Amino acid sequence: MATKDPTATQEANVAAAVAKILTVLHSRNDSAISASEFLSLQNSLAAEFGRRRGWRLSASSFTIRALAKRQAPGSRTIESLDQDLFDHPYYYRESQRPFRAAALVAHVYDVPKTSDPVARLKAITNLATKADRLGLELEATDSFPSWHYPGWTTLLIYTPKS
Repeated sequence: MATKDPTATQEANVAAAVAKILTVLHSRNDSAISASEFLSLQNSLAAEFGRRRGWRLSASSFTIRALAKRQAPGSRTIESLDQDLFDHPYYYRESQRPFRAAALVAHVYDVPKTSDPVARLKAITNLATKADRLGLELEATDSFPSWHYPGWTTLLIYTPKS
């Protein structure tokens, strides 16, 4: 009996969740899925993304400074984020104690798609320069879909400088 490839199964699950999100976003039928089911889909994709990188999705936010310094959970501070850099943020912590801040993943609209690679590179370079000033490194990836608004938003990963 053939065994299933776990990677292929995970990829199929991600593709199915993204397809369902897109269906809901483009549906004129508000009852296609409940708001809690929609958020559950997004959160399952966010958790899977983190799992693949050895992180866990954080139940709480943290500041950019806490990320840059890889701080463990501490006092909760509300901070206004630059939406050009950090729109629709998801926060990740290390998967092992002391659960330090590991990454902030954002879903931004203003990065051109691959059909214009020069404009895309220019936009990413501009964002990377801003991130560097904050003590962060930026990675723009197409290897995992944005779960906020697939096809319209670009997944950006901010991590502390090495």
